[in-house]
Amino acid sequence: MAEAPLRFRIGIDTGGTFTDVVAVESRAREALAREGVHDAARRFVRLADLRYFGQAWEVTVELPPGDIDAGRAAETVERFHAAHEQRYGYSYRGPRPGSAVGRQAVEWVNLRVVGIGLAGRPSPHPHPAGDGRTERARTGTRDVVFDGREVECPVYDRARLLPGDRLAGPAIVEEFGATTVILPGQRIEVDRFANVVLTRAGGLPAATRAAARRRPAS
Repeated sequence: MAEAPLRFRIGIDTGGTFTDVVAVESRAREALAREGVHDAARRFVRLADLRYFGQAWEVTVELPPGDIDAGRAAETVERFHAAHEQRYGYSYRGPRPGSAVGRQAVEWVNLRVVGIGLAGRPSPHPHPAGDGRTERARTGTRDVVFDGREVECPVYDRARLLPGDRLAGPAIVEEFGATTVILPGQRIEVDRFANVVLTRAGGLPAATRAAARRRPAS
């Protein structure tokens, strides 16, 4: 996202504002180009932060498409009035009661352009099948308590398991962001997309279905 501060302008110089928008959009375009996003996959959303004079917060609205002329500037202000009313329950579209200056002035605070790179939906690719020898992925053992009974569980590295590999519980599969506990009576199989599919072989007692708790280190 690229941004251009407008230094709290009351009213707006449409020519200067359009120049600001073009400059900010150019920066967003350059950022997408650096990311390798092709022209056809680029989208830009132009935003303006506006507020009433004296407020300490802004309301963001989308700029209408096209050059920023007087008509589109007025449309942007109207969008601000509508958004402010929807959010806070009031707006200053009309003259303020008892005011000699008419309706509340609107300040333009920031112009922003959000550059979006559209990405196609990835297609999963099958992995080559393994040889079924899961010992390649075994890294050791760990004592785990299941249903009040301590069991020595084999521990496997998820990254070394290959399609077609099968494991029966009790066992533990570790990876960078997660640990999978295979309870007694459960089994896993690695599918062709390297997903670990866990199934249950018959009913298990409620206590066994509970997550296994690791024995505290002494």
